[in-house]
Amino acid sequence: MPLALARAADAHAATLAARLVGRSSLLDRAAALLARHLGKLHVVLLGLLFVGGSGVAGRRRREAALRIAAALPVTIGMVSVVGRLVERDRPFARHSDGTVLVDHAPGRSFPSRHSACAAAMTTVALPAAPMVGALMAIGTLGLAVSRVYTGLHYPSDVLGGWLIGVGIGIIARRKELPRVIRT
Repeated sequence: MPLALARAADAHAATLAARLVGRSSLLDRAAALLARHLGKLHVVLLGLLFVGGSGVAGRRRREAALRIAAALPVTIGMVSVVGRLVERDRPFARHSDGTVLVDHAPGRSFPSRHSACAAAMTTVALPAAPMVGALMAIGTLGLAVSRVYTGLHYPSDVLGGWLIGVGIGIIARRKELPRVIRT
């Protein structure tokens, strides 16, 4: 039953997004720009964490950056494994009633790798550097909405990515990680 509800919600969201696309060229261009490039904001913010600053707060930010760097390959690997198990095409490939706003291969929609990585980064950064973490959280939400709007993902792809990312982010925040990761 929950899976059927998720599929129905996904189909409804894809149909709604397809109806919205094309009504405003400004919104379409903005959504495509965000879907393509908002993930880069997380990379810039990660760089700020690496720079860190001085004192205890600076060490805490650098440690968070190292934890994120360790979490990202694990997140990408987990998304890859789950994606191979689920094998779902992207909404733009499955529903021909929409305009394609972002060029992309049609395969592997679930879970969203972008959403998973953004969620992992945000989960690690928030407690260590609240301002940077808050900016990452805003970017994570914008990325999710833009990728659903442009037909690259279903809402459940984003939620699945978030679950993976948050889970790995929580593990990466644990104090018991090897000394190599802690500064």
